[in-house]
Amino acid sequence: MNSVSPAGPDAVATLRPQYLADLAGGTDRFLEPRRTECPWCGGARLKQRLKTPDLVQHKPGTFVLDECQDCHHTFQNPRLNSEGLDFYYRDLYDGLGEERMAATFEANNGGLREPG
Repeated sequence: MNSVSPAGPDAVATLRPQYLADLAGGTDRFLEPRRTECPWCGGARLKQRLKTPDLVQHKPGTFVLDECQDCHHTFQNPRLNSEGLDFYYRDLYDGLGEERMAATFEANNGGLREPG
């Protein structure tokens, strides 16, 4: 029996209307308000360290990492809200992203040893 891969063209075509509906309002609605203080120490001296698109799934949107100049904690700012988490993590561990995520986990186990 010939089955369609979870990441195949049929799966993408099936999911496309939902993604278009999700993106109709833009990606800003997936973010909480921007923080003006560090979530760890409360310091207000934040410096942008990185501004990047989604490098894993290539979904629309931009992500910013800020670093607190007082305690050096780095965090996503603004962070994703629950709707944003649903949107960006959908298909990551199963469905369209399953094979890519499995390969990522396999490639990152170099420091692991077998028990015994």
